Amino acid sequence: MANLVIATKLHVPRLHGDIVHRQRLLELLDHGAQSRLTLVSAPAGFGKTTLLVDWLATRKTAGRSVAWVSLDQSDNEAAAFWAHLVAALGGAAKELGQALSALLPPDQPPDRNTTVGLVNALAALLKAAAMTSAAAPICAAFAARSSPG
Repeated sequence: MANLVIATKLHVPRLHGDIVHRQRLLELLDHGAQSRLTLVSAPAGFGKTTLLVDWLATRKTAGRSVAWVSLDQSDNEAAAFWAHLVAALGGAAKELGQALSALLPPDQPPDRNTTVGLVNALAALLKAAAMTSAAAPICAAFAARSSPG
């Protein structure tokens, strides 16, 4: 599965030029960071990626790891999606990535049973990490990017 991973999809994008800091939305993300999941949803070109990158750049992220995945149409294929997600999580928390990688079938796309297993394992591993005082919290920022038109 590792050969399916495009490394640049795992990098947090850089902010370009002058941007408008959307303070109200940044504060909503601050509040959402206390929740189990925060969903940022808007049509293509409305600034989701810029908002998340701005939030990561302007907030105290010491002690937090960031898992970033830029998704596109090719990630509709289960094997590509899971390979990128597991690689991103592995970059943020090595043990988590290793545990999930062990569940991915090496030469075939994951079927429904494998997908259910991956989701359940991810939930269990994150719950266990949250209960371990030595575990650093994981801030996962997933940005879906699609090209307009």
